[in-house]
Amino acid sequence: MEGTGDILASLADAGLGAGSFVRAPVTEPAEALAAALSLAAALDPLLVEIVARSLVISLCATAAACALGVPLGALAG
Repeated sequence: MEGTGDILASLADAGLGAGSFVRAPVTEPAEALAAALSLAAALDPLLVEIVARSLVISLCATAAACALGVPLGALAG
């Protein structure tokens, strides 16, 4: 299975995803907001992958914290 770095490299080689952003750097906040909304509205696959992975990590961290915190809180209380 390919790692994320391999996937990003292949996307850049194919002219897709992160490799396709050949524009000049965004300097104005309005331009940055417009670019972000454009990516979100288009459901950019790389953005969707990043958001999904962030949600999975956050949910796992919350579950681990609850698994430790609830029993310890019951013992302390």
